Amino acid sequence: MSFVHLNCHSNYSFHDGVCSPTELVQRIVEAGQSSVGLTDGCNFYGVTEFVKACAKFKVRPLIGCEFWIDTQGLDNMQYARRSDRYKTVLLIKNKEGFYNLNAIVSHAISEGMHFRPYIDINTLKERSKGLIAILPNMN
Repeated sequence: MSFVHLNCHSNYSFHDGVCSPTELVQRIVEAGQSSVGLTDGCNFYGVTEFVKACAKFKVRPLIGCEFWIDTQGLDNMQYARRSDRYKTVLLIKNKEGFYNLNAIVSHAISEGMHFRPYIDINTLKERSKGLIAILPNMN
């Protein structure tokens, strides 16, 4: 079994990524890997370039996004303790997951913007079908 990077950022992740999606795929090929996950921070801006590069280099694309989750709900954002916030990665598993992740991105940007886009645990529960979540230990 080979290793797969599931949480890679491109230059479409502000302050998090430095390479283009094409450069990311080229590095994956150079490393001898056959699959990679692009999980830019709450956006899909690099997905088209990423998928085209993966097709060109015969690499299996995994598409997702990275979010901050707030377990106390978005209504209490200014009062929430830092320990109530976690990074999470959501990967698309199927077509339903694609639609659900698009809805989560829209919700995070329109309803959860507090210095960075947040989602709450209820939104994640409501929109979890078709997604694979990589969550930290939340006890």
